[in-house]
Amino acid sequence: MRSMLPALLTAGLVLFLTSCEEPSTPREKQIEARERASNGIAVGKPKVYDDSVLQMMLNNAQNRLVSLQVLDQTGIASRLGSITGANQQISSFAISAQGPPTPQSVVTANGATSQVAATVKPTASDNSTVTTSNAPVQNVVTTIPQFGPPTATAPAPSTSLPSSFSVSASDILNEQMQLTYEIANYNLLIGGPLNDHVTRVRRSNGQLWTMDKPHLTLGFPIAINPDKRFKDAVAVVEVEVETLPDALNDEPPAIAALLPREKTYNVAAIKDHSGQIGAGVVTQVAGVSGSYLFGRKTYYVVKDQDTVALTFKPEAKDSRDNQRIGFSWEFRPVLGESYVKSGLKQTFVQLAFPAPAHAPVIGKVLVRTYWRKYDKNTGLVKEIISNSLHEEAVLPIPTFPMEQKTPIFGVTDMEDLNGGQMLVRLEGSFLGGTYVRVGSQILQAGSNGFTTEYGGIRFTASIADLALKKTVLVTRDGTETPIYLTRCGKSDPFGVQAAVAAIDETNSLLKVTMDDMPASCGLPVILIGGKAFGYSDAPIKRETDGIHTTLSVLLPTGFLFANPDVAVHPVLADFRYVGKTSVFTPDAEPYRLLYLRQDADNAYYLVYGRGLDDVDVVSPDDLDLEEVITNSNDSDTMRSLKVPLKTAKSLKALVLQSKHDRPFVVSFPALPATDPAKDGADGPKFQERVTVGADEAVVVGDDLGKVQKVMFQKQELTNIEKSDDGKSLKIKGLAAAGVTAVAKTQSIDLILPSGKATVKLEVVNSKVENVTK
Repeated sequence: MRSMLPALLTAGLVLFLTSCEEPSTPREKQIEARERASNGIAVGKPKVYDDSVLQMMLNNAQNRLVSLQVLDQTGIASRLGSITGANQQISSFAISAQGPPTPQSVVTANGATSQVAATVKPTASDNSTVTTSNAPVQNVVTTIPQFGPPTATAPAPSTSLPSSFSVSASDILNEQMQLTYEIANYNLLIGGPLNDHVTRVRRSNGQLWTMDKPHLTLGFPIAINPDKRFKDAVAVVEVEVETLPDALNDEPPAIAALLPREKTYNVAAIKDHSGQIGAGVVTQVAGVSGSYLFGRKTYYVVKDQDTVALTFKPEAKDSRDNQRIGFSWEFRPVLGESYVKSGLKQTFVQLAFPAPAHAPVIGKVLVRTYWRKYDKNTGLVKEIISNSLHEEAVLPIPTFPMEQKTPIFGVTDMEDLNGGQMLVRLEGSFLGGTYVRVGSQILQAGSNGFTTEYGGIRFTASIADLALKKTVLVTRDGTETPIYLTRCGKSDPFGVQAAVAAIDETNSLLKVTMDDMPASCGLPVILIGGKAFGYSDAPIKRETDGIHTTLSVLLPTGFLFANPDVAVHPVLADFRYVGKTSVFTPDAEPYRLLYLRQDADNAYYLVYGRGLDDVDVVSPDDLDLEEVITNSNDSDTMRSLKVPLKTAKSLKALVLQSKHDRPFVVSFPALPATDPAKDGADGPKFQERVTVGADEAVVVGDDLGKVQKVMFQKQELTNIEKSDDGKSLKIKGLAAAGVTAVAKTQSIDLILPSGKATVKLEVVNSKVENVTK
């Protein structure tokens, strides 16, 4: 019974281990079979990425490389005359001889050893006793000290090497030039050769023309999970890409970039070799010994490569082999491990295809995976491991248009923020890096008023810009999509008519009549001179009769004449719906009054404008407009006005009225302070009136050569020119000093040795001169 117990225990242990290793259910057996059938490398379906993102990153890297300046004059000059190396040789010898040491003796007295008492009877009657004592005993011990081999130490060197070393200046220059060439190499590599950007296509007439190659970035998600079959092995993923048969020529795709090209780890390699030999001899006469020590230590940093990108020529199969390109990635065990690290790895390739960019499918791709044996000591990749090759199905490479549209955009997605600003919400899912362009203004993440959210984009812009300028959504590759109201039901431009009525000399009422439009198109605004009128910052009056809508706004008359074109357009509506017209009508011209001259009884003025045939003076009611030009198409644009001198001195404004409109007010220019005919006798005067913004004026009179200073409101006017005869004085810089900023009479002080003379300069808006022929 006892002999059967070990056998039973062994059988039970085998059954237990077998039950732990082998799957017990059919489903588990299926999973186990799937794992064994797999080679541990799973490559997902190639994904197409936005090539513009990669291109922007490469461009940024290229710009950073260009900015590197490695040629350092200071560093080169500082190495002139430096010590680049030293050699020291020393020689020393030492010998030591030593005889045996002198023995030493030690005497020890131990005292008497014993005493013996005996009775001697020579005769029967003799009872005498004899005592015998032994002398003390002495021990003598002789010792010899331990005798070892002597030591001999060579003298230390009395000289030492220099404490600092450096490479020479020429070596530094050579190293910097090598780095410069390396930077240039990377710049050319990032920029890519021309073969990757353009291709030559032969037309039907035999002529060659150059065409840009469309670029595409493919990503390959690679999952690696090795098992015990792939110990000390390299995982290889090979990809073959082929252009479509309808490509522009028979070129293969060009590889612009492989990412990663290599992935490395910095590993410290330390090697230490040392040895020591020693020997010694001791005799009764002398002792001799010797020792020899040798060693070598090495410490350096090496690169342990985890990922390596390679290219290869696909094997020939058919006549289209010259339209295929091959590349691969190798994943190696690193840091002393025997297996490739499990996990998901992401690789990318940027390809340039000789195919039309608008093609829905631009090429096709084939992926194969296998394992190769790997020697960790030498870093060499060896033969393929049997039964590890797997090939995936051939997959097409589609292209994706980057245009992004907002599915629904209406007036409810806009909000007036006051101050001329509008908040716009765009619903939808947009790629990162998408931004908005309003005219020349770029609104993107990080700028004021632009935010990206999960469900869309919000941005803030000027109402005038949104109404006047084109607003587009721009993707990362530069594709633009217009932003406009998708719910607006208009299909043709608005019919627009404009009329202007003068309110006073400086203001006019603009009325724009347009076709009624759906509410889904938003509020129409009036666009004049780059400004928008119709929201909270510039309100207008809106009236409708169900068929037409009338927009009314009060504007400066000068602004209307400077900007005669009027447009009506809802904010962010399609520009096909804009309505345009002009504000000029016969009665829209403003009226102006200019002083001409005066005599002893009357002052004479000129009135000009449009439609003066139908205009009368309402106040003062005793004045009449007289015709100046006869038998001309422009006879109704100018009239003369004679005003009694007494009335002209106190009159501030005229009230005019057209037969077809209500009265309006025109400012009446003031008379000169004195009679010009008498100014010459009284003192210096300005030769003539000047207009607003004029920069110079001439003073005439006597003794003007004696003028010391010219002052305007305690400000000296230093730019003056005196005539040789002293009869005139030209004053410059009037506009900069503010003399001619507004239409009014200004006082200029002339500082003479005899005192101050004040001269009046009349500044007018415009002037009319009579030229005698």
